[in-house]
Amino acid sequence: NWRGGRSTVERQASEHDCMIYFVRPVLNPSQPALTDEARELADATGGGYFQVPEHGDLEAAFAGVAEELRHQYLLGFSPTRLDGKMHRIDVRMTRPEWKARARTTYLAVPQK
Repeated sequence: NWRGGRSTVERQASEHDCMIYFVRPVLNPSQPALTDEARELADATGGGYFQVPEHGDLEAAFAGVAEELRHQYLLGFSPTRLDGKMHRIDVRMTRPEWKARARTTYLAVPQK
């Protein structure tokens, strides 16, 4: 488990505009490779997850993360209210072959 719980980690990632990626080697095929909580956290922050087979190439998995980061687009918007609260956000694509990986919440914090 994460110190402070998933909601704390998710909030901190949102405050600092961070995406969370998990790279997990699968050491035992009968063991779940990645928890649902980890998948949900990666999805909520716009990050991702890579599972590496037992004798797989960790270097290739990290190269996959780097490759994904190099092919991202950044979209922005200005919220109408900066109330310091978390708000839901839903990003949709107009073409079925396109895939959006985006955070599911944002923190509307006033500029300092």
